[in-house]
Amino acid sequence: MKSIWVMCGGKSSEHKISIASARNVVAALLEAEFSVSVVYIDRQGLWYLVSPESLLQSSTSTPRVKTSPEQRLAVTPGETRPFHKLDKPQEALIC
Repeated sequence: MKSIWVMCGGKSSEHKISIASARNVVAALLEAEFSVSVVYIDRQGLWYLVSPESLLQSSTSTPRVKTSPEQRLAVTPGETRPFHKLDKPQEALIC
């Protein structure tokens, strides 16, 4: 099974559009039986590993992806706790 990262969100004014686009891409990839990892970037620029289901369940009118500190991927200065490590994908898509 081919693994793909889908990255979405971010600090830009296109944050909501990025999430909506990623939702459509993830739904299609799951239907095609790809292994999907979703990297969500919140409005502050923090990166999180979220489940594809979490992305698909976010509201279409006001997309919000539920996150928790345990899902963080990137280290910010001064933090010392461990973060998730992702395996190298075969492909990556940025929405």
